[in-house]
Order: sequence, then structure tokens, then C-alpha cells
Amino acid sequence: MSTEIYSDHLCQLIEAISHHVIGKRKIYPDVIFTSRLAFGVPVKYSMHPGVNEFIETALDCLMTAIDTKKAKVHGLNLLILDQDEDLVEKYVFQFPRMKFKYKDLKKGVTTAKQKFKAPLDVADVLRNILIRLTSRMDEMPPLENSSNCTFNYSLITNVEGARAIEQRKTDAPWEAKGLQEGVKSDKILEFLAEKIPIQAAKHNPLNLSLHIDMFNRELMKS
Repeated sequence: MSTEIYSDHLCQLIEAISHHVIGKRKIYPDVIFTSRLAFGVPVKYSMHPGVNEFIETALDCLMTAIDTKKAKVHGLNLLILDQDEDLVEKYVFQFPRMKFKYKDLKKGVTTAKQKFKAPLDVADVLRNILIRLTSRMDEMPPLENSSNCTFNYSLITNVEGARAIEQRKTDAPWEAKGLQEGVKSDKILEFLAEKIPIQAAKHNPLNLSLHIDMFNRELMKS
């Protein structure tokens, strides 16, 4: 039986992972990061206002799409790109079967800055996923030319979800991809990626899966 959660709690997990990934992979200098607890797990956390605003804006868009009636959100990707904007790493969150609790948007839209404490059972699942992620990242080789890399997001949603994002954030920092768009190119890229499993959807009551794709740039250029 699936456990229902609010979109806020999924966004809190993605926020923590986003900060930890860009810190751990040294996309920005160590000096802008501090250490914080997320669901009881120590993670790197950016102190740079511009970086934080970018992440919060992306999560606001995700939350808006999830909470919009008739919108379907199948997943979100955290992308690490090199100086040529070629894909280097992809952190793949998939949740097409996740059940979200209803939120009355007429009473106001929540944002990524508003923190709602997750119930213990939900927090335990999110904590375990975060522990798995941080542990696996400790084993990953250093990112080549990391200081020249950037990060971004891509969201897999339907027309209603993309429209809701556009209405909420006309200056959204990234593009929402349609459920059928880019499928062929993504499949081709998957053959060039080393997949690092973090969490299978069938092994947690939230139906959330997470894995990392690491791309061999030499193969991609050949």
C-alpha cells in the first residue's frame, strides 16, 4: 500500500540532494557551503543567495506542477553539465505512481522556503534514501573539470503541468519536458551511461526511485 505525502516533502528531499550534489561534486568552491542536517542526515548546503534562489525557483515550479489539478508529473532530473553544456551526470528522480495529498490551492500556494515537517513514517523513508545517496556519492570518482560545470533541472510532466509552471513562474530557470518528448534521445544516452542505483520504487512505500547516470564523454563525442 502506497503512503500519501505532500509535494512539500518530496521537494525537501530534492532540495537537500541538490545542495549536497553541487557541493560534493565541487561545482562551486567549498567556501560557499556549510553542513546542515536534512532528515537527520548531514549534507552540504549552499550559502550563496543566487544558487539558493535558483534551486528554490525550480522546486517551486515542481511543487506547482504536482499540486495542479489534471497535471501529471512523472519525474525530475538534476543535470550536471560541462562547459559545452554536454551532460556529464544525471540524478534521476522517478515518481509516476507516487500518491500526493490534496492541497487547496485557493488558500494560497506553498513555496520551497516554507518547511512542513514530514510525518515520522515519511521522514524515515526520505532519510534512508538520503543516506543511500550520500554513501554512494562518497565512492564516486572526482568530477573532471568540476569548476567549469553547471547544474540545471528537467521536469517530466504533461501539458497541464507545463502550463501551470508557465503561469506561476514566467521566468522558470529550466524547461518542462513533455511526457513523450525527448524519449528517443534519452534512450540513446542511457546506453552511454553507467547507472548507479540508489533506491528502487518497489522497495519503499512512497514509490520513489532514484539513480545516478554517469556519462562517458569520450563515447558521447565519438
